[in-house]
Amino acid sequence: MSKLHILLAEDNPALQNVIRFNLLSVGMEVQVASRGDDALRLFNSMHFDCLICDHQMPGMSGADLIRTIRQGSHNRDVPTILCSSRVLDFDKSELKDELRVSASLGKPFSVRQIVSSVLQATRDTAETVDA
Repeated sequence: MSKLHILLAEDNPALQNVIRFNLLSVGMEVQVASRGDDALRLFNSMHFDCLICDHQMPGMSGADLIRTIRQGSHNRDVPTILCSSRVLDFDKSELKDELRVSASLGKPFSVRQIVSSVLQATRDTAETVDA
């Protein structure tokens, strides 16, 4: 199996480093963007197998980033994981139906939880494509 390519959109440098380190340690390749608008530019310039994004970022919120990706033509069905300290404030039907978020994680979350969420989201996508 080839390496999974992950885009991590997170504005907190400490959290970026922790998530990136743990994804790299299980053999994934990770690109990092600190702003939502930078993440969108990076997303449109490369192929990613999964997007992990913070909800509250400068430049563009995580929900707006996912919404923009879903409305575009490049890799619009990429699995997405939305992270937020305010995950309970989200409209669950919007996350599932409109944004098609694979997982929403409340901060703080364990690194094991983020790695397993990426593996599950990419596995689910691969199974849907193979079906």
